[in-house]
Amino acid sequence: MNYRDEIEAAHSDPHQLERLFRKSQKQDNDRVFNADIAACHCAAPDNLLYAAWFHRLEADRRENSSGRQPTNWRLALPLSLATGLILWLLSDNRLAYHADQIPYLAHLGAPVLAVITVAFVHATARKDYGRAVWTSASLAALLTYVRALTPGKEDYRFLMAPHILLLSWTAVGFSVIGAGATPLNKFAFLIKSIEAVVTGGVFLIATFILSGITLTMFEALDVDIADAVMRLLFVGLPGAIPILAIAIVYDPLASPMRQEFKRGIGRLIITFPRVLLVLTIVVLVVYLVVIMFNFMAPFVNRDVLIIYNVMLFAVMGLLLGATPVTAEDVSEQLQIGLRSAIIIVA
Repeated sequence: MNYRDEIEAAHSDPHQLERLFRKSQKQDNDRVFNADIAACHCAAPDNLLYAAWFHRLEADRRENSSGRQPTNWRLALPLSLATGLILWLLSDNRLAYHADQIPYLAHLGAPVLAVITVAFVHATARKDYGRAVWTSASLAALLTYVRALTPGKEDYRFLMAPHILLLSWTAVGFSVIGAGATPLNKFAFLIKSIEAVVTGGVFLIATFILSGITLTMFEALDVDIADAVMRLLFVGLPGAIPILAIAIVYDPLASPMRQEFKRGIGRLIITFPRVLLVLTIVVLVVYLVVIMFNFMAPFVNRDVLIIYNVMLFAVMGLLLGATPVTAEDVSEQLQIGLRSAIIIVA
């Protein structure tokens, strides 16, 4: 959605521009309104109404860009420790399906993270507690359903693990933005989720390196590490990371559209997928040639079908990461090329 035509129609009507601005705020589209005002001001610099709005919105933008609320460490740290402890307890070898030894953690890990994430966001924002309760109850019902169908179905247990992960992500999204959120707000949530995952991934790599060095040091001294300690190093500590990553990159007091996207690791997430788009198109061309000689593979080989499904999730993630939140995030020269690349891959 854009407001350019309506802004130009109200070029001498302050009341109408104020109405448009408040309408954009209600729809969480104020960034779009700001960009359209800037474009109108650039096109008609002598229009005093455009100039006044442009400088007003620029002042607000600078104030907001430096006004992110401090991270709620008093809540984030205890919740992260509690998450790590819960996941560590669930990683016990005795808590597994006896038929195939798939740990309960494969099904319970994502919902646990989702419920604690929801608790952190709503406790910090101090609102929408009912939505948080409904989200947690829905995840509990989902796990009950999975457990009811689990006995004697090894393939079902295996396939439900990634689906529970995605459903838990969806539950967090519903809890944060609600069912009636605007498309831009939903998209901003997806982009911010990717940023949180990448931030957590960086922390996890550092945590695994630290755990690996610790384990190697004790092995060099011929010290046997108990299984509980091993699980603490490689499950408990990493389990505390996701909540910390979310606390760092996401401000619960602001809607997804009003989050910061252009600084820190967020800028890397904006740039890197767009570079990958070019490489993906090259792979796509080669794939289109090869698939003609292997067209029936997913119909006769279940492993190929599963790999195809994983590939589809990866491509969707790439498209999400490469798409700008608003048009102002990309220069006019790059917009055409980026749009073409996205459409080709899609």
